[in-house]
Amino acid sequence: MNLILRYKLNTNDYLQQVLYYNSINEESIKQRSKVWLFVIAFIIFFSVLLLFLFNDKIEFGHYLGAIPVAILSILFFPYFYKNILKKRFLKLVQKNYKNNFGKESVLSFHEEYVEIHDFTGESKVTYTSLEKIIEIKTHFFLILKAGAYIILPKSEIQDADSVKNTLDTIAAENEVLYSEELNWKW
Repeated sequence: MNLILRYKLNTNDYLQQVLYYNSINEESIKQRSKVWLFVIAFIIFFSVLLLFLFNDKIEFGHYLGAIPVAILSILFFPYFYKNILKKRFLKLVQKNYKNNFGKESVLSFHEEYVEIHDFTGESKVTYTSLEKIIEIKTHFFLILKAGAYIILPKSEIQDADSVKNTLDTIAAENEVLYSEELNWKW
Protein backbone atom coordinates (compact mmCIF):
# COMPACT_ATOMS: atom_id res chain seq x y z
CA MET A 1 0.00 0.00 0.00
CA ASN A 2 1.91 3.00 -1.23
CA LEU A 3 -0.56 5.71 -2.18
CA ILE A 4 0.65 9.31 -2.40
CA LEU A 5 -1.74 12.27 -2.39
CA ARG A 6 -0.86 15.88 -3.13
CA TYR A 7 -3.45 18.54 -2.37
CA LYS A 8 -4.06 22.05 -1.09
CA LEU A 9 -6.63 23.00 1.52
CA ASN A 10 -8.77 26.10 1.21
CA THR A 11 -11.21 27.97 3.45
CA ASN A 12 -14.11 25.69 2.57
CA ASP A 13 -12.15 22.54 3.47
CA TYR A 14 -11.48 23.79 6.98
CA LEU A 15 -15.02 25.14 7.26
CA GLN A 16 -16.51 21.75 6.34
CA GLN A 17 -14.39 20.08 9.01
CA VAL A 18 -15.47 22.60 11.66
CA LEU A 19 -19.13 22.29 10.64
CA TYR A 20 -18.94 18.49 10.68
CA TYR A 21 -17.31 18.49 14.11
CA ASN A 22 -19.94 20.83 15.51
CA SER A 23 -22.76 18.80 14.02
CA ILE A 24 -21.69 15.65 15.90
CA ASN A 25 -20.25 17.18 19.07
CA GLU A 26 -22.65 16.60 21.97
CA GLU A 27 -21.85 19.92 23.65
CA SER A 28 -22.54 21.84 20.44
CA ILE A 29 -25.82 19.99 19.93
CA LYS A 30 -26.85 20.77 23.52
CA GLN A 31 -25.89 24.42 23.07
CA ARG A 32 -27.98 24.77 19.89
CA SER A 33 -30.94 23.14 21.67
CA LYS A 34 -30.58 25.49 24.64
CA VAL A 35 -30.55 28.53 22.37
CA TRP A 36 -33.65 27.28 20.54
CA LEU A 37 -35.47 26.67 23.84
CA PHE A 38 -34.43 30.12 25.04
CA VAL A 39 -35.90 31.69 21.90
CA ILE A 40 -39.16 29.78 22.39
CA ALA A 41 -39.32 30.83 26.06
CA PHE A 42 -38.56 34.44 25.13
CA ILE A 43 -41.33 34.55 22.50
CA ILE A 44 -43.85 33.04 24.90
CA PHE A 45 -42.78 35.32 27.77
CA PHE A 46 -42.86 38.42 25.57
CA SER A 47 -46.30 37.45 24.19
CA VAL A 48 -47.77 36.92 27.66
CA LEU A 49 -46.18 40.14 28.91
CA LEU A 50 -47.71 42.11 26.05
CA LEU A 51 -51.06 40.43 26.67
CA PHE A 52 -51.12 41.55 30.31
CA LEU A 53 -49.63 45.01 29.81
CA PHE A 54 -51.68 46.06 26.82
CA ASN A 55 -54.76 43.86 27.21
CA ASP A 56 -57.23 46.71 26.98
CA LYS A 57 -55.32 48.72 24.33
CA ILE A 58 -54.73 46.04 21.66
CA GLU A 59 -57.54 44.45 19.72
CA PHE A 60 -57.93 40.68 19.82
CA GLY A 61 -57.24 40.44 16.08
CA HIS A 62 -53.68 41.63 16.64
CA TYR A 63 -53.07 38.69 18.96
CA LEU A 64 -54.42 36.29 16.36
CA GLY A 65 -52.13 37.83 13.74
CA ALA A 66 -49.13 37.50 16.04
CA ILE A 67 -49.66 33.78 16.66
CA PRO A 68 -48.63 32.64 13.14
CA VAL A 69 -45.61 34.96 13.27
CA ALA A 70 -44.54 33.42 16.60
CA ILE A 71 -45.04 29.88 15.29
CA LEU A 72 -43.08 30.59 12.10
CA SER A 73 -40.32 32.20 14.15
CA ILE A 74 -40.05 29.13 16.34
CA LEU A 75 -40.09 26.72 13.40
CA PHE A 76 -37.58 28.57 11.22
CA PHE A 77 -35.21 29.64 13.99
CA PRO A 78 -32.99 26.51 13.75
CA TYR A 79 -32.42 27.16 10.03
CA PHE A 80 -31.47 30.81 10.58
CA TYR A 81 -29.37 29.97 13.62
CA LYS A 82 -27.38 27.42 11.62
CA ASN A 83 -26.66 30.10 9.03
CA ILE A 84 -25.53 32.48 11.77
CA LEU A 85 -23.24 29.78 13.19
CA LYS A 86 -21.87 29.00 9.75
CA LYS A 87 -20.91 32.66 9.28
CA ARG A 88 -19.25 32.70 12.71
CA PHE A 89 -17.35 29.49 11.97
CA LEU A 90 -16.25 30.93 8.62
CA LYS A 91 -14.78 33.96 10.40
CA LEU A 92 -13.09 31.63 12.90
CA VAL A 93 -11.59 29.54 10.08
CA GLN A 94 -10.42 32.61 8.17
CA LYS A 95 -8.75 33.97 11.30
CA ASN A 96 -7.22 30.77 12.70
CA TYR A 97 -6.19 28.96 9.50
CA LYS A 98 -5.33 31.87 7.19
CA ASN A 99 -1.69 30.80 6.98
CA ASN A 100 -2.67 27.28 5.90
CA PHE A 101 -4.72 28.12 2.80
CA GLY A 102 -3.26 27.14 -0.55
CA LYS A 103 -0.22 25.37 0.91
CA GLU A 104 0.55 21.94 -0.54
CA SER A 105 0.22 18.89 1.67
CA VAL A 106 1.50 15.44 0.76
CA LEU A 107 0.09 12.29 2.35
CA SER A 108 1.90 9.00 1.82
CA PHE A 109 0.06 5.88 2.92
CA HIS A 110 2.41 3.07 4.00
CA GLU A 111 1.78 -0.36 5.51
CA GLU A 112 1.52 0.78 9.14
CA TYR A 113 1.35 4.57 9.05
CA VAL A 114 0.51 7.64 7.00
CA GLU A 115 3.28 10.16 6.48
CA ILE A 116 2.27 13.81 6.29
CA HIS A 117 4.41 16.54 4.74
CA ASP A 118 3.21 20.13 4.76
CA PHE A 119 4.63 23.61 5.22
CA THR A 120 4.91 23.09 9.00
CA GLY A 121 7.06 19.97 8.69
CA GLU A 122 6.49 16.27 8.53
CA SER A 123 5.00 13.64 10.78
CA LYS A 124 4.05 9.99 10.82
CA VAL A 125 0.70 8.85 12.16
CA THR A 126 0.29 5.16 12.86
CA TYR A 127 -3.01 3.66 11.81
CA THR A 128 -3.58 2.43 15.36
CA SER A 129 -3.77 6.07 16.48
CA LEU A 130 -6.78 6.64 14.20
CA GLU A 131 -10.11 6.73 15.98
CA LYS A 132 -12.40 7.05 13.00
CA ILE A 133 -12.45 7.63 9.25
CA ILE A 134 -15.39 9.67 8.01
CA GLU A 135 -16.48 10.05 4.42
CA ILE A 136 -18.89 12.83 3.53
CA LYS A 137 -19.91 13.87 0.04
CA THR A 138 -17.02 16.31 -0.39
CA HIS A 139 -14.29 15.14 2.01
CA PHE A 140 -12.62 12.33 3.89
CA PHE A 141 -11.79 13.09 7.52
CA LEU A 142 -9.26 10.99 9.41
CA ILE A 143 -9.89 11.58 13.10
CA LEU A 144 -7.03 10.84 15.46
CA LYS A 145 -7.58 9.54 18.98
CA ALA A 146 -5.90 12.76 20.18
CA GLY A 147 -8.76 14.72 18.58
CA ALA A 148 -6.96 16.16 15.55
CA TYR A 149 -8.33 15.84 12.03
CA ILE A 150 -6.61 15.09 8.75
CA ILE A 151 -8.71 16.63 5.97
CA LEU A 152 -8.75 15.12 2.49
CA PRO A 153 -10.84 17.13 0.01
CA LYS A 154 -12.27 14.91 -2.73
CA SER A 155 -12.09 17.83 -5.16
CA GLU A 156 -8.29 17.76 -4.90
CA ILE A 157 -7.97 13.99 -5.24
CA GLN A 158 -7.77 12.57 -8.75
CA ASP A 159 -8.88 9.03 -7.92
CA ALA A 160 -11.26 9.24 -4.95
CA ASP A 161 -12.34 5.60 -5.39
CA SER A 162 -8.76 4.42 -4.91
CA VAL A 163 -8.44 6.56 -1.78
CA LYS A 164 -11.75 5.18 -0.49
CA ASN A 165 -10.53 1.62 -1.03
CA THR A 166 -7.25 2.39 0.74
CA LEU A 167 -9.07 3.95 3.69
CA ASP A 168 -11.49 0.98 3.82
CA THR A 169 -8.51 -1.38 3.98
CA ILE A 170 -6.81 0.68 6.69
CA ALA A 171 -10.02 0.72 8.73
CA ALA A 172 -10.60 -3.02 8.39
CA GLU A 173 -7.01 -4.02 9.17
CA ASN A 174 -6.67 -1.72 12.18
CA GLU A 175 -10.15 -1.94 13.72
CA VAL A 176 -10.85 1.71 12.93
CA LEU A 177 -14.46 2.77 12.49
CA TYR A 178 -15.23 3.78 8.89
CA SER A 179 -18.36 5.88 8.61
CA GLU A 180 -19.84 6.76 5.24
CA GLU A 181 -22.05 9.84 5.71
CA LEU A 182 -22.63 10.92 2.14
CA ASN A 183 -25.94 12.60 3.01
CA TRP A 184 -24.46 14.73 5.79
CA LYS A 185 -25.42 18.40 5.61
CA TRP A 186 -24.82 21.24 7.97
